[in-house]
Amino acid sequence: MKHLKTYIKLFESKDFTWFSDLFLELNHEGRFKITVGESNTQKLDFSNSDVIDIHHIETPLGGMVVIKTINVKVEKRELDESGQLTLKQFNIDDVKETLRFAESYAKGELGLEIEYIYVMRIPKYMYYKSVDALPDNQMVDSVTFAFRKID
Repeated sequence: MKHLKTYIKLFESKDFTWFSDLFLELNHEGRFKITVGESNTQKLDFSNSDVIDIHHIETPLGGMVVIKTINVKVEKRELDESGQLTLKQFNIDDVKETLRFAESYAKGELGLEIEYIYVMRIPKYMYYKSVDALPDNQMVDSVTFAFRKID
């Protein structure tokens, strides 16, 4: 019951800025840009694989099931030669431990679990079921972690 009340308050407030505190280590000294927000997304079926290529997502017969998630997008920012902040590629291993911490906290304290992890590396766009399913030592453009209420 505690989790349900926290979850309802979280979505009713529409203020997810505190959720970014779970990713504070990544945001230290502006190394990464963290964006947190609510989203409605298609429920994905990971029953056949822990990884889904965005180009091979199938809509189930009877239509798409839409769920509400809290999405945390992580992008790397660096100063270029002209002093402008630009987005840069980063190694996915740089965010895994922080994600493991956030996943544990969200599950234990908020009753949330990871619905999927969306990894963008142009031209590949992949959905992963869990942190453990993420590839090792891969360069990416951004990573989005989608949390949902535990059923």
